[in-house]
Amino acid sequence: MTTKTKTKEKAELATGSMVYGSGEFTKDDIIMPELKLSQGAGALGDWPKGQLVVDAEFEVDKPAEITVLSYKKRYVEYIPYGSGETSRFFDSEAEVVEAGLSIKWGDNGERPSANALMDTMICIHGGPDADPAQFPYEFKGGRYLFCIWRIKGTSYDAAAKVIITADSTYLKNNIRGGSFILEPTQSKNTKGSWWVSKLKRKGLNDEDFVGFLGEFM
Repeated sequence: MTTKTKTKEKAELATGSMVYGSGEFTKDDIIMPELKLSQGAGALGDWPKGQLVVDAEFEVDKPAEITVLSYKKRYVEYIPYGSGETSRFFDSEAEVVEAGLSIKWGDNGERPSANALMDTMICIHGGPDADPAQFPYEFKGGRYLFCIWRIKGTSYDAAAKVIITADSTYLKNNIRGGSFILEPTQSKNTKGSWWVSKLKRKGLNDEDFVGFLGEFM
């Protein structure tokens, strides 16, 4: 996989001893790369719409093969773009309701005041020709990148639900046992167009690869 160069949620990472560092280090001291889907606005406004971008620094080829290491469902308050306000996050629908918000559409078509999202830790498969600076982990001739990926908005149905379904059915509560193909697609309605992250089943991973994932977290 090739990439185009233009130059974070916490997880239980495997942190080792620092040979040349001193002090108490934890996972909180680690800054993870983050994968985002460009919508042509905000921090990724200079990137083409529909591109998979890591840290606003380089693109990942589409479609991308990924493996999910962990995931967490949460809820986020809807705040109109440009309002200057900060969204609140909740761990359960009960907390959403307690805050006076709702994840349901109103009787007169009012949009929900909060929406589900999923925070994931993923491994992107870069292939043997991937740039080692961008895909720094090597396993059996392939190169890989571990990063975080937040799935939200319309991508929740197209990607997050695919992960949950796979984990609870054919992967039998072992989400690392299979991989997915991630491919952004364009959606449209009368108000305009936007890009959605879509996942589809790729196949099962062998035990050696699952063990490699376990060395990271």
